[in-house]
Amino acid sequence: MKRCLLVLTALLFIVGWLTACGKPAEQPPPIDVPAGTTVLQWSVWGGTSTVRVFEQLADMFEAQHPDIRLQLVSVADYMNYITKLETLIAGNAAPDVIMISPGVGTDLMLMGALADLIPHVEADPDVSVDDFVPIVLQTLSYEGKLYALPKDFGVDVLYYNKGAFDAAGLDYPDDTWTWDTLLSAAKALTVRDESGRVIQWGWTDSALNMWPWVWQNGGTVLDDPYKPTRATLCDPPAMEAVEFYYSLSLEHAVAPNVAELQQTPFRELFMAGRVAMIYDTFGTQIPFSEITAFEWDVAPLAHGVYRATPLATAGYGMSATTQHPDQAWELIKFLSGPEAVLVVAQAGGGMPARIDLLDSPDILIRPAFRDSIAYARPHMAAAHFLEMMSVYRAHLPIMAMGIKSVPDSLNEMCDQVNGILQQ
Repeated sequence: MKRCLLVLTALLFIVGWLTACGKPAEQPPPIDVPAGTTVLQWSVWGGTSTVRVFEQLADMFEAQHPDIRLQLVSVADYMNYITKLETLIAGNAAPDVIMISPGVGTDLMLMGALADLIPHVEADPDVSVDDFVPIVLQTLSYEGKLYALPKDFGVDVLYYNKGAFDAAGLDYPDDTWTWDTLLSAAKALTVRDESGRVIQWGWTDSALNMWPWVWQNGGTVLDDPYKPTRATLCDPPAMEAVEFYYSLSLEHAVAPNVAELQQTPFRELFMAGRVAMIYDTFGTQIPFSEITAFEWDVAPLAHGVYRATPLATAGYGMSATTQHPDQAWELIKFLSGPEAVLVVAQAGGGMPARIDLLDSPDILIRPAFRDSIAYARPHMAAAHFLEMMSVYRAHLPIMAMGIKSVPDSLNEMCDQVNGILQQ
């Protein structure tokens, strides 16, 4: 009976996720503008507080370009954003300027949906590829083509509720923490009521982010993040890491399972004081800046055999079908320029990918973020990213619920990803 309930719960999770991703995309309503004004659509993802930052940037840009009006196309959830973007592109209604991440950008470039920005960079004396952190620019490129200029970048760290640690009599986390330290603290921070119901979890993340654990144990996801030939998640170091990762919820019960996280996402749990620690990236500081019930801080990820943390980045690309390439370039140039990057960084949205701003005294970069850059690793930036992610996302909930074993799941994933790579 328990197994049947687990299967049903996981199936409901998958159906809910697929239903949300499958909703048809709607075009934003047209806006009235004076004659001679160009309207550019600019697509972004992010929650309410994040979109407010984009709205501020839109106001700044329009003030400098009175002949251009911007229309934001925003979706809160990233995967739903990608689904909507694919639908718009398929319907020949792609936004003029597209916020995009590595991997997805590679696929869109291969589909012919994104313009190569190299000609625009070379024709503009105010922009140079040397302005940006090299590894960030590399993740937004494919086979000599640049499909986006950087917005910012971030690394994952451990966010923690200082009040929860004080109540448990624990020292705050630091760079000495290992997996065992994390587990021990998570057990102490998991609080249950008299009925046994958890009222505060010790730790969590999205339950779908196994990558840093794999790297920290000496494993990899693919043999090369840019030009992969083989899936490596089924190799012993990766398999061991994933087993530990899911043991935090399935065996040790210090983290909510993936079905519970569908009901209340992990960031909301943290903001509500219902989880004491989470792993998350730099931009999470924007919504967390609204927390008033407790103090929070960040520390480096607990490490395994090695130190590793995901390097996340995003950039601004241009639709290959835009009717306003010159105006779209002006927007991309502005958004990746010092003025806009400073606004995003000061809001906590991301570390500046511009070399001239990375050490700016006007930007607060907490030590845990800065120290983690040295061992950050890029997410997959390979072609067929969406196909591979569909494989992972089909298997991860089942594995996360304990319905199928980690070895069986990872072996199936590797077989399917290898099939994609061999096509």
